[in-house]
Amino acid sequence: MAETLKPCPFCGKTPVERRVVELYPADADGPAGEFDAHHTIACDDCGIDMSGEYRDDVAAAWNRRTRPALKRVERQPIQFDGDANG
Repeated sequence: MAETLKPCPFCGKTPVERRVVELYPADADGPAGEFDAHHTIACDDCGIDMSGEYRDDVAAAWNRRTRPALKRVERQPIQFDGDANG
């Protein structure tokens, strides 16, 4: 059974799935009919995506992603040398 996709970890929108098949013409490296296929799961709102050969692997990786932790930065007061009025 196909794994249900979680929403985008960045914006919460529903991701889209695409199966891409690229066909190659005959050339010195091989005959016509050679192809490459992969699955992509993407958020069209954020522009992020994940791709791989097998849909189940890509879906599992998508669902493991989390929003990146924000680094807390402590603000320091600015100190001026001399008179603040210039």
